[in-house]
Amino acid sequence: MEGSSKIKFSDDPSKVTLPGSKTVYRVWTESSPHAAFDLIALEHEKLSEGSEIKIRSSVDRRKKFIVSVKKIERLHQLIWEGKENSVSKLEESRAHLEAQIETFNPDLFNLKKPMKYEVYITDELSKLTETLMEEKNVWRTLP
Repeated sequence: MEGSSKIKFSDDPSKVTLPGSKTVYRVWTESSPHAAFDLIALEHEKLSEGSEIKIRSSVDRRKKFIVSVKKIERLHQLIWEGKENSVSKLEESRAHLEAQIETFNPDLFNLKKPMKYEVYITDELSKLTETLMEEKNVWRTLP
């Protein structure tokens, strides 16, 4: 069982966890100079600039897209590995945050009518989730 992907089930679909070791990316497309969306991928997936990737909505898996990646930036960084903390200084963290804010469309910060920012998952992660759910095969008795 060690190293195999696990999933937590719930009657509420929004509480079902995504299985496997994952990493998060920020993705840009040709349609805008701003970040287009964030993407959750399995850690072993190789995602690169100039490639096309299949993605699905993290909320409604029926919504599927193929996206041409202009730029991709890994967001997930290990900061603790049991013995040494690599958290940067406060000033570095503040500078990093300010740089990240600049990557977004300013309309996201409109307090009256903010623009929606999507988080997607890769098709491979979606398929793994579906496979594990089917393996669990949660059947209920109809009253």
